[in-house]
Amino acid sequence: MRFSSPADVRGTATLLVEHSSSDDDIWIYLPALKKVRRIAASNKSDSFVGTDFSYADVIGHKTADWTHVLLADDKVDGQDCYVIESTPRSADVKASSGYSKRKSWIRKDNFVAIKVEAWDPGGALVKRMAYSHVELVDAKHGKYQAMTLEATNVQNGHRTTLQITNFKLQPDVDDSVFTTAALERE
Repeated sequence: MRFSSPADVRGTATLLVEHSSSDDDIWIYLPALKKVRRIAASNKSDSFVGTDFSYADVIGHKTADWTHVLLADDKVDGQDCYVIESTPRSADVKASSGYSKRKSWIRKDNFVAIKVEAWDPGGALVKRMAYSHVELVDAKHGKYQAMTLEATNVQNGHRTTLQITNFKLQPDVDDSVFTTAALERE
């Protein structure tokens, strides 16, 4: 992911390398320093590029690390949703995610989360996230992506909106693109 605006983060790039059996690798390129920095897996609760999203919010949570309970059916913006409560399976997951609980509204038609509430480690509601402008980005595999992401920290009132523009799916990208050296190139 590469940022084109606002000006203070323009050129910043992130790379996530997912591993099924170990912690993911998260790298960030900081253009002002002209350096790539690794984000420790234990820092997934840190602010993502100064926003109200955490790294865990942006890269996602491993499903197996959480216990999930279907709470109800609901509607959000006219969309039928499943309401699912997720709690960390371990103290390590709780610490690395920064959440003691998440409640997600998942659309029934495409299984995209369009609303999420998150509680801090002490059990207080800390964040509300909304995901909108959901688009089909891969018809062959039935994959959808929200193009507008908004996070509101309910404890301090600050809000961040991320707008994804110029989204391009390129399924046959060479592996050399997914390196720290490639992060430094624009």
